[in-house]
Amino acid sequence: MYLSKSSSPIRFLSLFSFYFGFYKALIFSADFFSLFDLLF
Repeated sequence: MYLSKSSSPIRFLSLFSFYFGFYKALIFSADFFSLFDLLF
C-alpha cells in the first residue's frame, strides 16, 4: 500500500469521514426501521 507523506493524512481523513458517514447512515436506517416497525 503506497502512501506518500503529503497525501496520507488527506486520504486517511477522507476514508475516515466516508466510513463514519456510512456507519451513521447504517445506524440511522436501523433506527428508522425499528421506529417503522413500532408504528405499524
